[in-house]
Amino acid sequence: MTQDTSYDFIAKLQFLTHQEGGRKSFASSGYSPHFKLLDRDTRTSAKQTFIGKNMVEPGEQINSEISMLGIHAFEGLLDIGTRFELLEGSRLIARGEIIKVTNERLKKR
Repeated sequence: MTQDTSYDFIAKLQFLTHQEGGRKSFASSGYSPHFKLLDRDTRTSAKQTFIGKNMVEPGEQINSEISMLGIHAFEGLLDIGTRFELLEGSRLIARGEIIKVTNERLKKR
């Protein structure tokens, strides 16, 4: 089965405040931090397309369509409820939870 969207999954994101160690400024739709599952060290860039907004401030929650740059290491691992982190280098900037997987190759088997 082929993917019928331009993104891999939709997730609920919670951006950390600057006081929690997150970003000092807003992130714009199109932003591509590193994506990391909680139980794995593998990372890839993950482009965010925010739903209903063009930018998000530190401390805000938003739903986002996410497109992963490299999916091979994540094939068969994602499901509704899967939790992950978004990072800038070693800095944790947001936590996320998948609410819909649209790329069949990524769906948990």
